[in-house]
Amino acid sequence: MIQGQADKRNGDTMVLDSVAGHQKTFDLLAVFLASADKAVEISAAGPCHLCPDWPTLRAFRMVKSDAKLKTEELPDGVLQVSGRPDLLARYIEHFRFAPGDDGAHRHPENSFGHEGAPGSDSIIIEVDDYADDPDRWAGDNADEPG
Repeated sequence: MIQGQADKRNGDTMVLDSVAGHQKTFDLLAVFLASADKAVEISAAGPCHLCPDWPTLRAFRMVKSDAKLKTEELPDGVLQVSGRPDLLARYIEHFRFAPGDDGAHRHPENSFGHEGAPGSDSIIIEVDDYADDPDRWAGDNADEPG
């Protein structure tokens, strides 16, 4: 799920998933970076049971270019990360988390210093293992009778 900044939510754009979900994203982006393709777009799952009132973006897009790393939330509901392939390869490493990293989060653009484009948006990549298990979340968060 990708939470955008528009409307109801203040703060950084967030990519929220389980450890396994982020690993799938990493794997897909690694295949893309090894290909001749110039761009890849991953559709977001839509509203999330963890925060149903927060606005969500429709997709995550990665674009190869000859420029510095740029992260931006586009008006068409896309979180876009663009830049040189070597920078993108470093960026996708931030999607790799160890089992048990529930609650961990990263701000990948902070690690790029002068290699990041001015004006890039701040992005949070966060793990919540409830993200891929709405039934477990509902059971663990049910109101106590009484």
